[in-house]
Amino acid sequence: MPYLETDAIRRVAQDSAIVSVVETILGTQDLVMWGANIRRSTPNQASAWHVDLESLLWPTVTVGIGLEGCTQESATWCLPGTHRLRQAPPLTDAEVLSHGEPEQIAGFGDGYFYTFDARVWHRGDPTTSQERVMLFIHYQRASAPRIPMMEDYILQTFSTDAAPFFTLATQEGLSTGVAKIPWWYRWQRWTSRIRA
Repeated sequence: MPYLETDAIRRVAQDSAIVSVVETILGTQDLVMWGANIRRSTPNQASAWHVDLESLLWPTVTVGIGLEGCTQESATWCLPGTHRLRQAPPLTDAEVLSHGEPEQIAGFGDGYFYTFDARVWHRGDPTTSQERVMLFIHYQRASAPRIPMMEDYILQTFSTDAAPFFTLATQEGLSTGVAKIPWWYRWQRWTSRIRA
């Protein structure tokens, strides 16, 4: 994942409307923005129901910002409540839809943003998002250990170094450690190798 950290992204990350919403969700004014990336259209893998692995493993808030060619029809689809399952969605749409009715994030367009917990099962719509350009940024509490850099998304391996981040916190409240892979996830991966 090519994470970006530019002056323009830092300015967006400090936008008062975005920060206010994220502070309310995370319950603190001490924030770290990490993992900024720009997406053009919807990559093939993102059109399937999925969760963002980093969000599954560590508490974060994802913000999607419409930059260009974004419409209500190109907003992300989510399956409410599935963030509580703490797992990736099944492979077939029929199995996914047995968990509820998908909802498309409302009120989206160029210059607008939405926030969501990327543990929720979600997907892009490739038929309506071919021209869209979006900025995705992620926030976490500054007191939590930093999210590690993803080394290989397919193999689901992480570095011992933190993903690039920008702090909106005082240095006193900033954790300098890097998060470890949760034991329950390591256990799931280990047991799935045995079954395979």
